[in-house]
Amino acid sequence: MSSVSQVTFRPATKNDEAGLLCMMRKLAEQEPGAYYFDEPVVRKALHDFLANPEFDKAWIFLRE
Repeated sequence: MSSVSQVTFRPATKNDEAGLLCMMRKLAEQEPGAYYFDEPVVRKALHDFLANPEFDKAWIFLRE
């Protein structure tokens, strides 16, 4: 018997900032030296993006 997970998605909010920043850092660490991950700059850009609805949305996908 197999089990199929349900996937839902929702817009990211400021409450997701820490988790998204962690994911972005881990992605950058997968290719050391490929580019410089300036965490304070990325943190501010992510914060500004999530705080401004004119920039559209980032989406969080959740597997249940």
